[in-house]
Amino acid sequence: GFVGVAVEILWARYLPLMITSSVYAYTLPLVVVLLGIGIGSLVIAPLCDRSRRPLVVFGILQALTGLNVLVAMKLPRHIWAAFGQAVPGLIDSNHFMGFHGAILLPGALASGASFPLVVRLVSRQIADASWTIGRLAAINTAGAILGAVVMALGLPWLGLDLALQLVTGLA
Repeated sequence: GFVGVAVEILWARYLPLMITSSVYAYTLPLVVVLLGIGIGSLVIAPLCDRSRRPLVVFGILQALTGLNVLVAMKLPRHIWAAFGQAVPGLIDSNHFMGFHGAILLPGALASGASFPLVVRLVSRQIADASWTIGRLAAINTAGAILGAVVMALGLPWLGLDLALQLVTGLA
């Protein structure tokens, strides 16, 4: 929860540097993160019980989430320039949103896939599943709230680059 909301806030602060409309810059990360949570959960849930090493899979998903965000936000200027030359008008238009959405989606999918794996790791018996899921959802929500508060208070002080490094490290 913490990292997911923190990443969403970072993207919402980063995208206005590239996209001319702040409404789109705020909406895009929200939509992509929510899609990633939903689709990632649906895709991985049926596979959770078949995994022999769910903790390893969880670790890989967390690493992919952090790396995706770090790489996407730190793409060198020459790569952006290459995209701009390949598709004239892309970089300085709102069509650039689709490109950023595609970059953000893999991390969001990995993040969404993590929750069912945590449920699998923590649930011991099927009879305890509803209680376990309820507790994990509450913990995840509390983490999201904490992530929003920490980013609201810390981002102006830390700056975008340091906040990005810290959040990526937490993932």
